[in-house]
Amino acid sequence: MSSQQASGWTRATVGLDAANFFLADVRDGLGPYLAIYLLTIQKWDEASIGMVMSIATAAGIIAPLAHGLPSTHLALLALAVGAGSLFLSHVNDAGFWLVSQSFRLSVADTFKTWSVMETLISLVGFGFVSLLWLVT
Repeated sequence: MSSQQASGWTRATVGLDAANFFLADVRDGLGPYLAIYLLTIQKWDEASIGMVMSIATAAGIIAPLAHGLPSTHLALLALAVGAGSLFLSHVNDAGFWLVSQSFRLSVADTFKTWSVMETLISLVGFGFVSLLWLVT
């Protein structure tokens, strides 16, 4: 690789880092105002607002990792994030309460079944995604 190519990559990286730094500042500064707006004007509940803020944070963390990946790896990255989102699912998950009420299980019994099942699905899914990542 020539020095000109290396310096071009470095300048681009510095520019992206600076953009991420300032966008993170805007996102963090805007977050409380967005939460208040969604709560008071749009009548969202706190759990939904927390989910939106978590997604925005995760996207901010993962976006630099996805830069320059081929399209197949971008799809696998999305699948890995989806598998990770299932890990240790608990009372914030609507499915938890659906299973609990449908089968008349106590909260403790639902933890023992639902959360373990979701964690296994997450780990198996991540394992398959990891294997596909190695193959492609």
